[in-house]
Amino acid sequence: MPSIFNTSKPRQFDFKPRYYSEEKERIEELKRRIGEDSASDEERSERIREAFERKRPNKNKAGNKLLTGSKVLMYALLVLLLVFLISNVKVLIF
Repeated sequence: MPSIFNTSKPRQFDFKPRYYSEEKERIEELKRRIGEDSASDEERSERIREAFERKRPNKNKAGNKLLTGSKVLMYALLVLLLVFLISNVKVLIF
C-alpha cells in the first residue's frame, strides 16, 4: 500500500564495463611468466617464438598482399580485350 512518508530509496549505480584489451592481457601474461623462475628450455623457446610472431607483419593485411592469381588473370583479360578492340577499330578505320 503506498504511503506518503515511506518513500523508496533510489537504486545503486552498478555498472561493470565489458571490454577486451589484448595489450593488457599480453602484459598480464608476461608478468605471470616473469614470476615463474623455473622456465624450461621449451617454455623459453615458445616465448621467443611468440615474440617474433607478434613483431612479424601480418601477411593478411591489405597493404602487404601481392597480386593474387585471379587479379592477374582479370588484368590480363582486360588488356587482351583492349588490344582486340583497338585492333578492330584500326581495321574499321582503314
